[in-house]
Amino acid sequence: MKKGFTLIEVIIAIALLGIVMLMLSTVFTYGLRNYRIGLEQQDEQFNIRLAADTIADEAKVASHVGVFDNTDDFVSVNSSDGIAYYVDADNRLVRVEGGNIRYLTDEVVSSVSFQMLNTGSIYYLQFTIIGNRGYSLNTKIELLNIKTGYSSSPDVDEFCLTSDNIGMTKETLNIFYEYE
Repeated sequence: MKKGFTLIEVIIAIALLGIVMLMLSTVFTYGLRNYRIGLEQQDEQFNIRLAADTIADEAKVASHVGVFDNTDDFVSVNSSDGIAYYVDADNRLVRVEGGNIRYLTDEVVSSVSFQMLNTGSIYYLQFTIIGNRGYSLNTKIELLNIKTGYSSSPDVDEFCLTSDNIGMTKETLNIFYEYE
């Protein structure tokens, strides 16, 4: 009697091995895709949190804070001591100070909005940054040194703080502040 495998046995073994390998590669591909999505979400959250921390740290010690709904209003009050933030066409949160541009995020921000709140003698700046993947960070900070606020809303006097939400999205300057 000859020892060995028949052709049918070898074909069945190869077919079963192929099915097992196909299942393993599907699981591996699915795992890699989820890992990549997780890294992208982590990157978006990190960028947005870092940008929010930067804005909060600078705004809470500013002496003037303004919320604008278009570039012309911002340019009319811009000074070398001022800082502005907006989302550009490439979905980056941009910081402008004295003509110098710094990108606070990678291309992960879909919109940013600012709202100024006055609760008697305490002034707050509330802002929301929304990422391309839906991550949203809402921050409310007390403005420690506020003296005046600017607003380009037609319903608000030029140098008063407002509780109206004037935040805009892409390609508009959203906030300006300066230090004395």
